[in-house]
Amino acid sequence: MTEIHATTEKYLPKQSKLWQAAMLSSSHFLNDIFTSILSPLLPLLIVNFSLSKFEAGMLAALVSWPSITQPIFGRLADKVNLQQYIFLFPFITATFMSLVGVAPNTAMLSLFLLLAGLSSACFHAVAAPIAGKTSGRSSGKGLSLWMIGGELGFTLGPILIIAFINGFSLQKTPLLIPLAAVAAAFLYFRLNRVDAIKNHTPAIQGSFKKTFKTITPMLVPIIFVAASRALLQSATNVYIPTYLTEKGANLWLAGTALSLVMGGSIVGTILGGIYKDKIGGKPVLLVSLVGSSIFFFMFLFTTNGLQIAAILLTGFFSGMYLPVALSMVQEYSPQNRSFANGTYLAFLFSIGALSNMVLGLLYDNFGSYRAFLISGIVSLFGILFIFLIPNHEHEKKLSMEESND
Repeated sequence: MTEIHATTEKYLPKQSKLWQAAMLSSSHFLNDIFTSILSPLLPLLIVNFSLSKFEAGMLAALVSWPSITQPIFGRLADKVNLQQYIFLFPFITATFMSLVGVAPNTAMLSLFLLLAGLSSACFHAVAAPIAGKTSGRSSGKGLSLWMIGGELGFTLGPILIIAFINGFSLQKTPLLIPLAAVAAAFLYFRLNRVDAIKNHTPAIQGSFKKTFKTITPMLVPIIFVAASRALLQSATNVYIPTYLTEKGANLWLAGTALSLVMGGSIVGTILGGIYKDKIGGKPVLLVSLVGSSIFFFMFLFTTNGLQIAAILLTGFFSGMYLPVALSMVQEYSPQNRSFANGTYLAFLFSIGALSNMVLGLLYDNFGSYRAFLISGIVSLFGILFIFLIPNHEHEKKLSMEESND
């Protein structure tokens, strides 16, 4: 009872929640607007370095692979105040992503992407739990607000990078680094005023094995849900520009399609978090999985306006998933929020990295249409695992114990 009381977050004053959420969302925006530029650049990189689709998938995977370190960063963040450095990680990410355009060979290109991925992994492990804390009991809504920053980054990033390349050239991307430095400096002065960062309270932790065991009942089924939808995510978030370019679309239109996915995802992110707090996470996850699969199939089977609407709605339903899953994982382990969050994201990003390569392999061997069709079919298997996710008795019990303490 004492341990629960000692690690209970002090919820922030109501009048400051919106401002603090906006600042945290801004840091997410800065990080993800730069990680999003790789997908629209893949068609150019494939030509410049004579890459196969599998090799292109490996490049995309390099940004995600470092996420296996997230449990380490998360556990450390529960003990010490790593949160005070969250302004710095997006700048490091931006720096290495901006060097992609001047990479002289695939080895240096891979190194830049790997370092950007490591910085991004640390950012997500440390920043997401702060977003959960600022929202108190409405963690679904709070994490939706945090996710909006990332979704906006992924929406605007492809459009802005294509506009930049059309106005300058691929080799001028390092010019983006000073802009990122200015944004990071602004965030430094703002984020240090966030209560959960200023007043960090170290969590009382047991052994690594015991801590991991407590989150396993939630972690296992929700990871299988993530794995089932991973190929579909790779198709919409990585290979859409390449797919449309091969179908005859120009680079601008292909990049815009990626932004449509992310634009729809923003709305889905907002509604997903809101309805999670109202009706629970499992129904929202079910709607997300079924809806994204149906409209992805529609994208494959239609053309012109219907295809545009289908890809927008695919992004909408897909966007519901992550804030809900993050909220459920964090609520299930409130005493070790950063560790639980980091562990889940480590699996999520690692699965995503693997799916990028697998889909690239399918793309090379079976063609784009069949590869995408397989992705949609596999996503439906996640429905089975949604019903294995534990209900909220665990966190409700903790809340009652905290209230009685």
